[in-house]
Amino acid sequence: MRTKVLVLGGGGYFGLINTTFLSYLEDPDLCSSIGSISGCSIGGIEACALMAGASAKEIQEAFIEHGPAIFKPMSKVNQLKIPWYSDEPLEETIKQVIGDQTIGDTKKRYPNTSLFVPTLNLSRGCMKVYDNVDGTDDPVPLLDVCLETSAACFYFPTRCNYSGDAIIDGGLREVVPVLTHTTGLKKHCGIPFEDMDVFVLGAGNDTARIYPRYRDVNNWGAMDWLMKFLLNDVTGSNESTSYFWGSQLGFHSFEWFNPVAIAGSMADVTQTKYMLETCDMYKDLFLHKWEEFMTKE
Repeated sequence: MRTKVLVLGGGGYFGLINTTFLSYLEDPDLCSSIGSISGCSIGGIEACALMAGASAKEIQEAFIEHGPAIFKPMSKVNQLKIPWYSDEPLEETIKQVIGDQTIGDTKKRYPNTSLFVPTLNLSRGCMKVYDNVDGTDDPVPLLDVCLETSAACFYFPTRCNYSGDAIIDGGLREVVPVLTHTTGLKKHCGIPFEDMDVFVLGAGNDTARIYPRYRDVNNWGAMDWLMKFLLNDVTGSNESTSYFWGSQLGFHSFEWFNPVAIAGSMADVTQTKYMLETCDMYKDLFLHKWEEFMTKE
């Protein structure tokens, strides 16, 4: 028996790409059709919302409507002051979509579908992956999980857990949590990699990246390494590592669907029209790939 695994990539407002593609499925009960779902940052919010019973279209419309408020800078004068954005509009938007449901509620709604949402415990130097599998995280509100997985440094405030630890966006370690998700699924559910069909929806980050050549890198100074490699890798382009492991772990099938190239700030809500129109260009291809994924034996 194959397990259908859906991984949603992070990427701030660019996560609109994920819900736009999923809305094409016209499936009001998507999570009943798959065996496991995960996501980081906006992808984590989307995974939680889907497991809370929201449709992809509802999530898409909520973030289009509230995106300008979510990504309204707190200070137009001093951009060195962080975080750049308050998380209050984000919190209100998430509440509107998922209400006061907990992780345990997702298991009641979808007893055959597992949920994995990674965060990063900065105080302990380790990942904290919320799941609905063994019951440990059942009392945790989905709202808290969403705000923790999206607490990207610079963008939104760091969160504090019950132990006083600093919790930030798990996407700083794996923004497309292929490895985190599937190893958790193997450990907690006993499903071997070879019995997983994995479908990844990416939010455009890695497709737009320009990789430097040796002659350029060889002349980089400290600031070049910081701005052109380290910051890029941490905030948006550790996808290459996830793609590598996804292609090497021996899944029954592995589909990495990330055709919409996005450049610029992940808070750029002016790209809404471009994203929607470009997703429409790839609609038929997405539906074809999804049908292959769902019918693969």
